Amino acid sequence: MNNNNKNDELNDKLNDDWIKDFEKRDHFFKDFYPDDLYSINNNFIYVNRSNEIEIIKKEPFFLSHPNTMKTEEIVGMVKAKSTANNKQYKLVCLFKYNITLTPENISNFIEVMKTNPQELLHDDSEYNFLKDVNHIEDVYFGKSVNMFQDLSELNFVFYERSNEMKKTNSISSTKKVYLYGKDRKTKKKRYKD
Repeated sequence: MNNNNKNDELNDKLNDDWIKDFEKRDHFFKDFYPDDLYSINNNFIYVNRSNEIEIIKKEPFFLSHPNTMKTEEIVGMVKAKSTANNKQYKLVCLFKYNITLTPENISNFIEVMKTNPQELLHDDSEYNFLKDVNHIEDVYFGKSVNMFQDLSELNFVFYERSNEMKKTNSISSTKKVYLYGKDRKTKKKRYKD
């Protein structure tokens, strides 16, 4: 009986040792496991009327929900950043950059970069991480390997408003649209027997 207790204690020690050893080794590879994003970088690019980039601003942003930038946050960001250097700008483009490589695909990605870098530019390529955001709605970011998380970003491209645009976009130029003519009476037709 006493001998069985010693064997059980020895087995427990052995089991604990391999788990601790695994955890030590696994700690070195922690940066290669995909994980949720809790922060991204927001880039604000301002283009003047001559189609020249005037200003580039980069700001960190902490996501209120993992992997998601909510619509309200985007709209608030656009409103807050639509003025720079006392000039008005309008949002013309929004795109995200999110590297979603898995540890198994990193070596393939490097190989494609070496042999055929043009492959990375195709929209349907699995290695094209730059995606256009067509509608202002929640933007979802995929889980990313820890060492690539700092590269995840949302890019706002603003174009300078011209004076004509400012005038036509003002509230005072809003006009009513009449769906009916000025005569809103129904015309009556009599049928002859």
